[in-house]
Amino acid sequence: MGQACLASSYVFAGVGGYHAYGVYRSTDGGQSFRRADFPDRGVQVWSFLHDDTDPKLMLAGGSPVSVYRCEDSGASWKRMPDPNLPLLATMPFFVSCDAMLDGQAVCTSAADPDSVIIAVRMGLFRSEDQGKTWQDRVDRFSPFTYGRDIKVSPQDPSTLHACLSVAASSKDGALYRSQDVAKTWQRVDNRTAR
Repeated sequence: MGQACLASSYVFAGVGGYHAYGVYRSTDGGQSFRRADFPDRGVQVWSFLHDDTDPKLMLAGGSPVSVYRCEDSGASWKRMPDPNLPLLATMPFFVSCDAMLDGQAVCTSAADPDSVIIAVRMGLFRSEDQGKTWQDRVDRFSPFTYGRDIKVSPQDPSTLHACLSVAASSKDGALYRSQDVAKTWQRVDNRTAR
């Protein structure tokens, strides 16, 4: 499974695997899902972005690098022109371990515009100098260190939520919240940490 997204009364899940691919949509708050009309097989959908001013308009990001657009609340999707983005990114804190990057999400916040927070296979990292140097922000707070996703709250730019798991194929995971732009984290999914 890739990412999940809540937009209006709909819930979206991006998937990619041998038997499931594309976008799945729920119109009943996540009780049931149906595969949306999605044009490509073999694409893992990793991210969603919905338009705050028009809930019918959404974008989805896929791997291999691809962008999809819908204009009907996620019912049907069309592939956008190739964005011509590199498959790999070079970052200063991964010089000796590029294979461990496996970047899942990146975000910035108006509460601290010089900071960048990234969710990767090795955890959550925060840069206070626009990506020149990085600090590990999750290993002290969680037994889960595989960063899946990170989002800034639309109501409070100091509040971030992050999804963490044990490994890429793990079914164990947790939801964490930071109320100080990723400096400290607390588990908020009401489950006992393993």
